[in-house]
Amino acid sequence: MILKGRSLAYISAFVFVLLLFISNLLLAFIASAFIFGLPKFLEYRKKQLINEKFKSQLLDGVELISGALRSGMTFQQGIAYLVKEMPEPLAGEFKEIQDKILLGLTLEKALLELNQKHKEDNLDLLITAVIISREAGGNLAEVLSKVSDNMRENARLEGQIKTLTSQGKLSGLIVGFLPFVLLIFLSLIDRELILPMFTSVLGMVLLVLALIMELIGALFIRKITTIDY
Repeated sequence: MILKGRSLAYISAFVFVLLLFISNLLLAFIASAFIFGLPKFLEYRKKQLINEKFKSQLLDGVELISGALRSGMTFQQGIAYLVKEMPEPLAGEFKEIQDKILLGLTLEKALLELNQKHKEDNLDLLITAVIISREAGGNLAEVLSKVSDNMRENARLEGQIKTLTSQGKLSGLIVGFLPFVLLIFLSLIDRELILPMFTSVLGMVLLVLALIMELIGALFIRKITTIDY
């Protein structure tokens, strides 16, 4: 279970004070920041993986509903069919839509709440198409078929973009970790050479500046390798 709030603050403060007495200020600060930030990072990464899996399953879900509509089912029956046939997390999200409708929420509002939760372009396209089709009339199965074609094309473009930018991201990762690897390597060769970086005021200032520059460089590389489409 991931620790939250006050527990993280207490643990970080304890480690900070402990290392401050037995070592130095910089090490205490780094260790406390790591303890406080790691659970939040893991929680963020878990949500990110769920969103990525949801996104990868959405195209199959749309095609499943489209097929259900072609066979004579209603849209809500198509959602029930999706919940039965698709794995998590897609099935769970659409099961929530079913539950909200049973509690009195309209289908449109339930879909919009799902869109607010995931903020996914393909999901936004799907929900917009469904709402407009239900309000204006028309063949919803045909509309969903065209939506799935657009989603498939978006997935193809996204794959091409990832391929083109993967080399830049890998280069940024190597450059980002290289100073830390070099620091560890030098400390193993000659510990006395590296020790002033952690014990003197000038050394700690230089380390902080180096970390700030590393962060700025990582942000620049991420900006360069991120392409909006």
